[in-house]
Amino acid sequence: LKKPESGDGQRTRNPEQSATVSNNNITNDATNNNIANDSTNNKDIVREDAIPQQNDKSTIKQTIADSLLAAVVDSASNDSTALVAVGSDSSKKATNFLPVVSPSAKGITKNKSLNSWSWGVNASAGVSKLTDGNLTDAFKSSHNADAAVSAMPQASNSSFVFRPTTVGLPPPKPSEVKPGAYLSVGGFVKKQLSKRIAVSMGLQYSQYNNIINIGYRVDSSQLVNNGAQVMNVSRYYRADETSKFSNKYHFIELPLMLHVQLNKSQRLPLLWNAGASIGQLISTNALLFDSGTGVYYKDKSKYRKTQFGLSTGFALGIFSTSKTPLWIGPSIRYNNSRLFNSDIIDEKHLFSASLDFRLFLNKK
Repeated sequence: LKKPESGDGQRTRNPEQSATVSNNNITNDATNNNIANDSTNNKDIVREDAIPQQNDKSTIKQTIADSLLAAVVDSASNDSTALVAVGSDSSKKATNFLPVVSPSAKGITKNKSLNSWSWGVNASAGVSKLTDGNLTDAFKSSHNADAAVSAMPQASNSSFVFRPTTVGLPPPKPSEVKPGAYLSVGGFVKKQLSKRIAVSMGLQYSQYNNIINIGYRVDSSQLVNNGAQVMNVSRYYRADETSKFSNKYHFIELPLMLHVQLNKSQRLPLLWNAGASIGQLISTNALLFDSGTGVYYKDKSKYRKTQFGLSTGFALGIFSTSKTPLWIGPSIRYNNSRLFNSDIIDEKHLFSASLDFRLFLNKK
C-alpha cells in the first residue's frame, strides 16, 4: 500500500466509521425535516388562530369599555353635571364630551320640593270682642249677654236687687262689651302641593277676652233668670259699673289652612292664607246678665262648647333662605257658631284680629 502524502489534508477512515457517520447524517436530516414540517404546521396553526385571538381581544376590550361606560352612566345618575364620551365605537378614543342629565334627577328634586313636609310653631297676639250678629257687626258696639225674659221670677221675692214692677226705676241694662286681648300658641305641619300652593293643619290653644264694667261682688245666694228657669246662685255681681271685669274664653282648636303665594319671590314670598277651624271651649269665667234682677252671674250650661270658625289674612316670609324661615302677617277670625244657646238674647259671636307668626323648624 502506498502511504498517503502529508499535504493531502485527508485522513483515512475506517469503513465502519464511515457507515456510522452516514447513518447519523441521515437521522439528523430526518429530524431536521420533521422539525421543519412541525414548524410549518405550527405557523399554519398560528395563522388560522390569529383571527380568533384578535376577536377575543376585541371582545375583552368591548366588555371593558361597556363596563366603564355603565359605571360612568351610574355615576352620572347621581351627578347631573357628569361628562361621558359620545361616539359610535366604544373601542375608539373618545374626543367629544357632553353633560349627562339623569332623566329622573330633575324629577326627583322637583317631587321632593313639591311633596315635602315641614313643621313649626305658631303664635298670635291681638284683640278680640263679642259681636251681636254676623261679621259685618264686628266693628259695632255690643252688650253683655242677657237672658231672655221667659221665666221671670215673681216680684214679691224679697231677694231681688231690682224688681220689674218697681215704678220710677229705669230697667237695668247690661254693660257694653269692649275689646280685650287675644292670644294663641300652638304647632303645625305643612305640605307643599305645588310651587305656590300649600296646606297646613295644626293644634293650638287660644284665649279670647272682652272687658265689661260691673259693680262689687256679693257672696250671697240670689235667684236669677237664666232664660229657661229661675236658678239660685251663691255669688253674683251688682250692675254699678264701678270696676272692670275680663270675660275669658279658653279654647283648644284644630285649624286647617290654605296658603297661596301671590308673588314669585323666593326670598320675600307674599302669601294669602284662608282656612277654617273647629274649637272646643275648655274653660271660661264669663259673666251673664239678668236684666230682671240687675245682676251678673255665672252659668256654664249656657255656652255652646263646640265652635266652628273661619279665618283669612296675609303673611310675608322672611329669612326664607335660612334654616328657620318666618312668616309674619295680619289675620282676622270669626266664629260663625253662636257662643250661647237660644236662652240668651241676641246672637253672640267671638271675633278676633291679630298679628300671626309662623316659625318653620325643619328646613334643610
